[in-house]
Amino acid sequence: MKTKFYASVSYLYPSAKKAFMAVCVLIIGLVAPSAIAQPLVTQSEMRQYDGSNSLLQPLNSPVSGGPAIELLNPQLLSQVIKSPTRIELLFKPSDSPVNLATFKVLYGKARFDITSRIMRKAKVGANTIVVEEAELPEGEHRFAILISDVQGRSSTREFSVRVQ
Repeated sequence: MKTKFYASVSYLYPSAKKAFMAVCVLIIGLVAPSAIAQPLVTQSEMRQYDGSNSLLQPLNSPVSGGPAIELLNPQLLSQVIKSPTRIELLFKPSDSPVNLATFKVLYGKARFDITSRIMRKAKVGANTIVVEEAELPEGEHRFAILISDVQGRSSTREFSVRVQ
């Protein structure tokens, strides 16, 4: 019965079939990216940007009075973790509000910018950024977190994590 109805509607209204297909494609496009696990860093990027032959790129020196950057996930620094893992950052302003538009995450010795990958998965609060299921390949990973306040005073926090 439903098949006959759809066939008659698409026969009478050819544009209905196109509209139906467009809606299906839109729904798949919205659901599929979140359903497919996308790592923050791929295995090849891990080798390319954190290889032992790479030189550690210097970061700008933090300016006094910039916001403090805290990692609220204690397992991240204290032990070997499994992927996916939760990453939770807290930014504590000194005397000026944090400017979340300046947030950056750099990966590896080469300081490869993965900010957009983090932000696609992140829940952003007033002074927090949380990634519930950060996927990383097995191995050692180095990150640098950068943020500034509205006065332009910057802070940097670097950390490493081993994924098993």
